Amino acid sequence: MTMTNEGAAVTAESIYANTLDNSARFLLGTEGENPLIVVGVNPSTAAPGDLDLTVTKVTEFARRNDFDSWVMLNLYPQRSTDPTGMHDVLDPALQAENERHIAAFINGRPLTILAAWGELMDSRPYLPTLLAGILTLPELSGCTWMSIDELTATGHPRHPSRAGYDWPLRPFDVVPYLAIVTARAEAKAKRRAGRAATLPGHEPHAAANTLLAPGVVAGGQQRIPMQ
Repeated sequence: MTMTNEGAAVTAESIYANTLDNSARFLLGTEGENPLIVVGVNPSTAAPGDLDLTVTKVTEFARRNDFDSWVMLNLYPQRSTDPTGMHDVLDPALQAENERHIAAFINGRPLTILAAWGELMDSRPYLPTLLAGILTLPELSGCTWMSIDELTATGHPRHPSRAGYDWPLRPFDVVPYLAIVTARAEAKAKRRAGRAATLPGHEPHAAANTLLAPGVVAGGQQRIPMQ
């Protein structure tokens, strides 16, 4: 086993990368030539040898669809057993570190990525920003995106814990999906700002932007809009 100063551990059987204080997890999976890459919203407590329900189902989806291994990634790496416990304002440093781990692991390989965040995409307004950041990584340009069976009634890729093992994996057009969820998040933010403007004592220039910390550009750099 080898350890890095970020807390990443890789053995002949497992892939695992987390922060030293274990407050965030970047990678969890097994080594192989043809891994199923699964992207959720945020990690819970799962670790090698201690898988939760979601990751257990991910392993079985990988096996049943002829992948020889699997790796669990997340839009936001903060550990929280309940997604409502995620930061109200994203931490750009966590975003940048998450993208660094994702880019280094994919490394230009034409892998299959399973979108698996379900309705939780709507739980924080900055989540579309994080998906956009991941999609702009050149290391992922050759990957194929999939979802579990049909999208949900609200247009999201299904969460593994709410899907049957016999449900097929289908192609997922992630770019137009991103445009839709980004527009939803922006509209929701405008409604929230409008309600705040009607509150007594509201100062027009003091409205908080919950997508990013004040004055911070996502990932520390300017993002190029998706076409």
